[in-house]
Amino acid sequence: MRGCAQAGLVLVMSAALSTGCGLDAPAGFGENRVAVATVDGEPIYARDYVLNFEFGYPHLYRNGNTRLAYLNRMIDEKLLAQEGVRRGLLNHSGVRQLVRDLREELLVGQVFQRYVNDSVTVTEQDIMMAIQEEHTSFRLRYLPATSRMAVERMRDEAQEVGLAAATKAFLSRNEYSLSSSDFESGLVKSHDLHPDLMAAIVNLPVGEISAPIPFRGQFLLLEVLEVRREPALASGQARRAAEQAVFNRKAKSRASDFIDSMMRPLGVRVKSAPYRTLREMLWQLYPQLPPHHNLLDALLDVNASDSLRVILDEILITTTRDDWTIREFLAAYPVARYPLRHQSRSAFENDLYDAIGLTLRDHYFIRRALEEGLDNDSSVQHELALWTDKWVYRALCDELGGNRESVPETVLRLRERYPVTINHSVLDTLTLSSPTGAGLTLLKGHTLRPAFPVLDPDW
Repeated sequence: MRGCAQAGLVLVMSAALSTGCGLDAPAGFGENRVAVATVDGEPIYARDYVLNFEFGYPHLYRNGNTRLAYLNRMIDEKLLAQEGVRRGLLNHSGVRQLVRDLREELLVGQVFQRYVNDSVTVTEQDIMMAIQEEHTSFRLRYLPATSRMAVERMRDEAQEVGLAAATKAFLSRNEYSLSSSDFESGLVKSHDLHPDLMAAIVNLPVGEISAPIPFRGQFLLLEVLEVRREPALASGQARRAAEQAVFNRKAKSRASDFIDSMMRPLGVRVKSAPYRTLREMLWQLYPQLPPHHNLLDALLDVNASDSLRVILDEILITTTRDDWTIREFLAAYPVARYPLRHQSRSAFENDLYDAIGLTLRDHYFIRRALEEGLDNDSSVQHELALWTDKWVYRALCDELGGNRESVPETVLRLRERYPVTINHSVLDTLTLSSPTGAGLTLLKGHTLRPAFPVLDPDW
């Protein structure tokens, strides 16, 4: 990357950089060190077994000793993953790329965990207020305006004559075929109100007029006409839901502040001419691109003519630290993590614009994580190891199929060659949900990756 910042289109970083901030930082998968089995010296931890079992495919719950049968399939996958490592499949290009992508994702999560989640506290008062909010309804009067000047003028008028009279005057001046009642709501639950509107009225006394509220490209004046509170019980489930809701709200606000504190000093700008050229080229080519982990390889694979190569070394992004060429952005952009929608032009352009902010955010977060040694965190190392086993296992299965080697015969051979120990005293005492449900797949944060690797469905 090259230095020397240049002027261009200013990126409004806050919205793009907050998107998909990965607040669900990876849990400490390695904290429970009790092994339910050992495969050639490598443990299968009880906690990993429970999560695999709980979120696994229901058809893998065999009759008889279900938990033992499931564990044996996990052992088989572990044996095959170990064999894949012995055959050098850690160097398989697809495996290397998957591991690299996941490592970056986890490092971004670690930064959020340390500087966002770990700094959030939820008090008992927060929880009780959230529970009460869920049982509170508001009836509102509102008046819209198209500009700050207009809304200030309308607020001055409303404070003299009341918002109802100001609304009638507004309607008469503009000759709308509406009545004042069209600017009043029914009873609305607090969770159905936009957070910006809720924040504006939560402490607003009945009958008073709010300050102007920027909302969806215009401004609103609000007046609370009625507040209705229903009895609220702080039951276990309601309390847990309220606590999570408060945590999420505080973490989102903290994340926005933290991202701004890191990114604003960088003075990120996008140069308008190269950006427009890249946007038009991607709009034309994106539907025909082969699957890749970055857009640069994908575009080069479709042989996108000399027009692409001409612009690759043009500077697209400038910061106070360094500059990014189009080539560097395309190579760094994790398109699998932040895909572009192509259903409409507006959705595509919004996604591409956000992708620039997200790519830069992740780049500088990963740099910070490495500087602080967060890559050595046990939860990062453990989750990487679990997924690496999964991807090496799959790569080996593909190789066995290509060589016409039988997977079941390979498993039998490996079981004869390498020691396997099952800790029945642990296995038989684990608390497991009844394996009778339809199965559940949890997705990791903003990605489409499952939150935990489970047995493949074709066992």
